[in-house]
Amino acid sequence: YADAAPLTAEILWMRLVAGAEWAEVGRAVGLTPSAAKRRYQRAQVALRADVVARVAAIAGEAGRDARDLLSRWASANP
Repeated sequence: YADAAPLTAEILWMRLVAGAEWAEVGRAVGLTPSAAKRRYQRAQVALRADVVARVAAIAGEAGRDARDLLSRWASANP
Protein backbone atom coordinates (compact mmCIF):
# COMPACT_ATOMS: atom_id res chain seq x y z
CA TYR A 1 0.00 0.00 0.00
CA ALA A 2 2.27 2.69 -1.36
CA ASP A 3 0.22 5.70 -0.23
CA ALA A 4 0.04 4.65 3.42
CA ALA A 5 1.89 6.64 6.02
CA PRO A 6 4.98 4.74 7.20
CA LEU A 7 3.40 3.99 10.58
CA THR A 8 0.24 2.62 8.97
CA ALA A 9 2.28 0.58 6.51
CA GLU A 10 4.23 -0.90 9.43
CA ILE A 11 1.00 -1.85 11.21
CA LEU A 12 -0.38 -3.46 8.05
CA TRP A 13 2.86 -5.38 7.52
CA MET A 14 3.06 -6.60 11.10
CA ARG A 15 -0.54 -7.90 11.12
CA LEU A 16 -0.96 -9.17 7.55
CA VAL A 17 2.50 -10.56 6.87
CA ALA A 18 4.15 -11.17 10.22
CA GLY A 19 0.95 -12.16 12.04
CA ALA A 20 1.89 -10.13 15.11
CA GLU A 21 -0.51 -9.75 18.03
CA TRP A 22 -1.96 -6.30 18.77
CA ALA A 23 0.20 -5.85 21.88
CA GLU A 24 3.35 -6.49 19.84
CA VAL A 25 2.20 -4.17 17.05
CA GLY A 26 1.40 -1.41 19.53
CA ARG A 27 4.77 -1.70 21.25
CA ALA A 28 6.63 -1.63 17.95
CA VAL A 29 4.94 1.54 16.71
CA GLY A 30 4.48 3.35 20.01
CA LEU A 31 0.69 3.03 20.26
CA THR A 32 -1.65 1.20 22.55
CA PRO A 33 -2.89 -2.10 21.13
CA SER A 34 -6.38 -0.63 20.66
CA ALA A 35 -5.02 2.46 18.84
CA ALA A 36 -2.97 0.23 16.54
CA LYS A 37 -6.05 -1.87 15.83
CA ARG A 38 -8.15 1.21 15.03
CA ARG A 39 -5.49 2.50 12.64
CA TYR A 40 -5.36 -0.95 11.00
CA GLN A 41 -9.14 -1.00 10.60
CA ARG A 42 -9.17 2.46 9.02
CA ALA A 43 -6.40 1.38 6.66
CA GLN A 44 -8.43 -1.70 5.67
CA VAL A 45 -11.38 0.51 4.71
CA ALA A 46 -9.10 2.79 2.67
CA LEU A 47 -7.41 -0.17 0.98
CA ARG A 48 -10.73 -1.74 0.07
CA ALA A 49 -11.97 1.54 -1.45
CA ASP A 50 -8.72 1.91 -3.41
CA VAL A 51 -8.93 -1.63 -4.78
CA VAL A 52 -12.58 -1.15 -5.79
CA ALA A 53 -11.72 2.10 -7.60
CA ARG A 54 -8.79 0.50 -9.42
CA VAL A 55 -10.82 -2.53 -10.45
CA ALA A 56 -13.65 -0.29 -11.66
CA ALA A 57 -11.17 1.48 -13.94
CA ILE A 58 -10.08 -1.72 -15.73
CA ALA A 59 -11.57 -1.83 -19.20
CA GLY A 60 -12.90 -4.67 -21.28
CA GLU A 61 -13.28 -8.34 -20.48
CA ALA A 62 -10.45 -8.32 -17.92
CA GLY A 63 -12.21 -5.56 -16.02
CA ARG A 64 -15.52 -7.38 -16.15
CA ASP A 65 -13.88 -10.53 -14.78
CA ALA A 66 -12.07 -8.57 -12.06
CA ARG A 67 -15.23 -6.74 -11.02
CA ASP A 68 -17.15 -10.03 -10.87
CA LEU A 69 -14.45 -11.62 -8.71
CA LEU A 70 -14.32 -8.59 -6.43
CA SER A 71 -18.11 -8.55 -6.12
CA ARG A 72 -18.19 -12.21 -5.11
CA TRP A 73 -15.36 -11.65 -2.60
CA ALA A 74 -17.10 -8.61 -1.09
CA SER A 75 -20.32 -10.60 -0.68
CA ALA A 76 -18.45 -13.32 1.19
CA ASN A 77 -16.41 -10.83 3.30
CA PRO A 78 -18.68 -7.97 4.42
